[in-house]
Amino acid sequence: MHATSLIISTSLALALTPAGVLGWAQAANGVWVASNTWYGRVGNYNNVHESCTRMNSQTVLTSGECAYWTDGNGNMGHGNCYAHDDKVGCESCNEDGRAKCLVGCQITCAFVGGASSVASCINRCRGLCRDQNFCTDG
Repeated sequence: MHATSLIISTSLALALTPAGVLGWAQAANGVWVASNTWYGRVGNYNNVHESCTRMNSQTVLTSGECAYWTDGNGNMGHGNCYAHDDKVGCESCNEDGRAKCLVGCQITCAFVGGASSVASCINRCRGLCRDQNFCTDG
């Protein structure tokens, strides 16, 4: 009879635990970090990444820094919370990749011919760098 009571009380405790509470873990430096989990409905939003919520609450953060575990080896994703339509996520952009793309344009286009051809090539290439998505969505 005691085992049944224990199972029921544990199940009840887990059912009453707010969404997201179980997904947070403390990093070696003492900071609590979210898991890489999306929730279907939190507040007024239909898709919310756990890193853009306040731990132990249903509070959604639509701006500010965010961090989440990407694997079981202690690797983390970092970025900034964003809100778009009914989705709130943690976006991390690789500005180094974007900068390398732009430098690559100058190197690639340097040998295409006259000055106007080089300028045209660089402009097209920069447009491709701008359009390329250097951001990941956690």
